[in-house]
Amino acid sequence: MLTRLRDAWQSTFRPRRQQREEWRDWNRQLKHIQAAYEAAIPREDLWTLADFKDADASLRPDIRKRIRSRTRYEYANNPVVTRIVRVWANDVVGESGPWIKVDTGNKRVDEFIEKAWSRWWKASNQAGKLRTAVQTEAVDGECVAVLINNPHVRRGQNPRNAVQLDVEGLEADRLADPRFSGGNQKHYIDGVHLDPSTREPVAYDILKGHPGTEYFDAITDIFEHDTYPRSQVLHAFKVERQEQHRGVARFVAVLGISGYHRQYLEADLNRQKLRAAFAFALKSMAGGDTQEEDATDDGTWWTQVSLPSRQGVGCILPEGYEPFQFQANGESAELEAFHRIVAALVAGCFCMPLG
Repeated sequence: MLTRLRDAWQSTFRPRRQQREEWRDWNRQLKHIQAAYEAAIPREDLWTLADFKDADASLRPDIRKRIRSRTRYEYANNPVVTRIVRVWANDVVGESGPWIKVDTGNKRVDEFIEKAWSRWWKASNQAGKLRTAVQTEAVDGECVAVLINNPHVRRGQNPRNAVQLDVEGLEADRLADPRFSGGNQKHYIDGVHLDPSTREPVAYDILKGHPGTEYFDAITDIFEHDTYPRSQVLHAFKVERQEQHRGVARFVAVLGISGYHRQYLEADLNRQKLRAAFAFALKSMAGGDTQEEDATDDGTWWTQVSLPSRQGVGCILPEGYEPFQFQANGESAELEAFHRIVAALVAGCFCMPLG
């Protein structure tokens, strides 16, 4: 009887004991996994600004507005960024843009369609608009355009056969919430209407005027908008994350370094101007005057030196002074190295080699 009771008692607590052993083994494995990923260790020096926001929350309207204004400034003032973006656009678009190739089985029909398309492409200047769109997407992070009916676009000289389809490029700032709420909604991301089931764009709210306009007769247009269906709007941007509905500049990762690059170039230019302005400087070999009336507030002793203002081969210096020239000390090599580093970083954002 006692044996049966003991076996029943042990059988009751055996699963609990086994479960505790499994948890102990799992904890040992978990500690091993944590030790294998040093990036999971809390550090405030490298990832202070890291967050856990989704793609749309990380690209709120105020964040995109601030980044867009800075990338436009860098594109306009940093020659490295300007050249790389233009090379990128010329490489993507080419000299005259893409060409159409039709294969219907009827050679005459194919040639007719291809020539008609080519005439329309040139008449509406689609190559130039496409090149501007590629540059805009690289700098602003987004390219927005709408399909319109343009009566000024003509196919050849016959107005009856005119192809009036045209593409009107818009600033990405005009694709915005007309209420300027500054936040996103579940099915509405700053001017982009999303389908509740697929979360794909179905319509776009485009302001009638640019929010930064200075036209006095167009100030009220920023409070009015038009809603376009998806089939009439071209919205292009590089998707970096899942469930992302707005874009950011391609070189945003090196935006801060690009700003320091401009400051470094300006500082080096000022240094070169100073070096060119002075052929030589004076270095005193004598001690300072120790009279009390010549002392400055910080205890520094100065002696006023007057040199002749005539131009000549040379001049006689006061006693105790000798000339010396400024030395470069390898500054040009450091500038060239830093310049190549910045150029490589910016080009890397476009998957382009440094050359």
